[in-house]
Amino acid sequence: MSTDEPGDASAGAGAAPRGAARSDRLHRLAEAVLEAGSLPVDAIVDRFGVSTMTAYRDVAELERQGVVVRSKGVVVAAASSLNETTARFRLTQQVEAKAAIALAARELVRPGMSLLLDDSSSGLALLRAVADRVPLTIATHSQVTAREVEAHPALELFVAGGSYRRATESFYGPATTAAIRALHADVSFMSVTAIRGDTAYHPYEEVAEVKRAMLESAQLRVLLADHSKFGRHALHVIGPASQWDVVVVDEATRAEHLAPFRDAGVRVITAQS
Repeated sequence: MSTDEPGDASAGAGAAPRGAARSDRLHRLAEAVLEAGSLPVDAIVDRFGVSTMTAYRDVAELERQGVVVRSKGVVVAAASSLNETTARFRLTQQVEAKAAIALAARELVRPGMSLLLDDSSSGLALLRAVADRVPLTIATHSQVTAREVEAHPALELFVAGGSYRRATESFYGPATTAAIRALHADVSFMSVTAIRGDTAYHPYEEVAEVKRAMLESAQLRVLLADHSKFGRHALHVIGPASQWDVVVVDEATRAEHLAPFRDAGVRVITAQS
């Protein structure tokens, strides 16, 4: 087993104090998780040469600071104004709410439509809810969504490629937005990281740009947002509430959070759990 904080206890003259060494390690650990998107605790033990107990203490401190989230032995970057959680981790969050929202949004889909889906876990839940309403054409920049479509031979698929981001398992960049802007789908379904007041946000500029392209490329624009999205903010603006035609939320969403959408003339659908 790796030693606990090697060298700190008996490093001798000139060695960095234990507190300084830990602070540096926490900084490097945060950077490693943010860069990779997620790291197993075992990998942290090996990478930083610390004991499992020390690794968990470090992770707990970064959790307290709101930098990371730990789930089942895997540490992921916490969603914030500067970063988004990984695609795999998002699939484990608000599962029941997203399923209920997808079932409610299903009523907006008819056979023969073309749907533009983003890389959100809410969009994937929507796909699963409408997969039997064939024929449908699905356009997406999400590798996860594309793989799901492959399991349904009756669904047509268009993938907007570009620069690949491993953490989100999806494509971004000028090539992606150009491909999306060349489309005109019947309905776009998307989610966002944060909604505060009448404005939606995302931590990454290139992701916000993809979502704005989606809003320009569909006849009907639908926002899928569970209650955890409201009251938060992120760095990059996607757009005001008025850019959507419909917002579908779960029952736990507070009325005051929906008021800006209603004021903007957006149809609000509340999913029943």
